Amino acid sequence: MKRYKLLTAVLDVGFKILAIGVAFLSIIVVISTFTKKINLGKIEDFNMLNESFAVISFVSTIDNGKDYSVSMKIIYLIVMLMSALLLVAIFWLTSKIFQDLKKDFKPFKSVQVMRLHKIAVLVLCYAIAPQIMLSLLKTIILPGYSFEFGIDMTLFLAFIFFCLTEVMRHGVELQIESDETL
Repeated sequence: MKRYKLLTAVLDVGFKILAIGVAFLSIIVVISTFTKKINLGKIEDFNMLNESFAVISFVSTIDNGKDYSVSMKIIYLIVMLMSALLLVAIFWLTSKIFQDLKKDFKPFKSVQVMRLHKIAVLVLCYAIAPQIMLSLLKTIILPGYSFEFGIDMTLFLAFIFFCLTEVMRHGVELQIESDETL
């Protein structure tokens, strides 16, 4: 039992460090972008969907001779900030799960199932929302239209979290039944 408490304490601190680290790095990127201290490279080299298994893409661009590289950097910055915010929420909620387990090692509680469900929803949002936001901002700000959607491992991870939530929910029911029997 002592080993579990130590492990949950380490995981609690580790996920809090991850959450704070993602937030800190996001702030550094924003500051660096606006103070021109960092070179983001050519924007054409950046592809958010480069690790996707399947990509659906509908793109129509209008070449009017204008340079939209600053607009593209701002679009990618907005999408990055939204993704970072979702990651911070995911890591912080995960640390809260381990924080409760550190205090009282009872994993089958309704509050843990609720947190796990929130994490699953956030991971699903993390898999889908940045792609939709990127397509939406490109369509609004740039001439033409752009819709790109890819299926990657994050989407499968979200479904695994939803399955894990249901397993934990059943565990809570069994725990309640066991407590009532005793």
